[in-house]
Amino acid sequence: MSLYDINDIKNKISAVMDQKRYEHTMGVAYTCASLAMRYADEKDGLSMMNRAFVAGLLHDNAKCMDSAELLDKCILYNIPVSKAQKENPFLLHGPLGAYYARTEYNIRDEEIINSIIWHTTGRPNMSLLEKIVFVADYIEPNRTKQPNLSELRALAFTDIDKCIYRISEDTLMYLNEHNMPVDETTVATRDYYGKESPPHSKAVRRDGEVYNMDFNKVIKTTYDAIDDKKGERINILNISDISVIADYFIIANGNNQNQVQAIADNVVEKLHNIGVEPIQTEGYYTANWILMDFGGLVVHIFNKEDRLFYDLDRIWQDAKIINIEDL
Repeated sequence: MSLYDINDIKNKISAVMDQKRYEHTMGVAYTCASLAMRYADEKDGLSMMNRAFVAGLLHDNAKCMDSAELLDKCILYNIPVSKAQKENPFLLHGPLGAYYARTEYNIRDEEIINSIIWHTTGRPNMSLLEKIVFVADYIEPNRTKQPNLSELRALAFTDIDKCIYRISEDTLMYLNEHNMPVDETTVATRDYYGKESPPHSKAVRRDGEVYNMDFNKVIKTTYDAIDDKKGERINILNISDISVIADYFIIANGNNQNQVQAIADNVVEKLHNIGVEPIQTEGYYTANWILMDFGGLVVHIFNKEDRLFYDLDRIWQDAKIINIEDL
């Protein structure tokens, strides 16, 4: 697949946006590219970053219109309008922006089109690109007023589905508190991604039964497994007082892809031996950042350069640091 000409699209959108909207758009585009680097498979990483950047650039291409014009244009172009959209026409900038992406920017990639349509409300069972644009629009660096931004920005790079749930929940709380109309798609998004979220202080046994962790044993076993494979800078963080996504993080790094995978394999094997299995694992094949979610414990194994880039240690600096000798 050939790559989109990003500079050409940037030049076009800058002509139809004011400075504040353009700065937000660029923030979303770069955040999209960062999330694509985090979650894309190695075989299509470059393509996904390019497509994510383009989707970020175009997500608000129709936001420059007022409510009346948005509604008029959707009627003119036979774009369906829901009750919530009629009551809150600003929601129409997604569907109308998708129309312009096709007609004005010659975008034929349906995932990019869908990511523009659904970037405000989300929807159940989104593609990876849709998830990336939905999350990036909420957490990009120029955002300052949304609640829980620090936590959501960290969560976006560790569990994007949980982040979608939290964003949807916060959005619904805001709308309800201000007696604003709610699009049913936002509710469906919250419900869909909420039901997938496991209890945060649990782990899963081999037989599938859920049980409360003996955290000291699990953390010691994990630490030893990482240390066995010469993992570096093993950092144990108790995040239970500042986050609901887990009770503990363990962060470490290797020096190359093979070592990162070997560390992850050893963690899974040693925890398996004491009856603990991962709920999900991400990033194994690229091995830039392998995330293993054991419920109450989330283990992050980085390649050395990627650990410096994502800097989870700094992002979670308010967590309590645990010394292995104290367990």
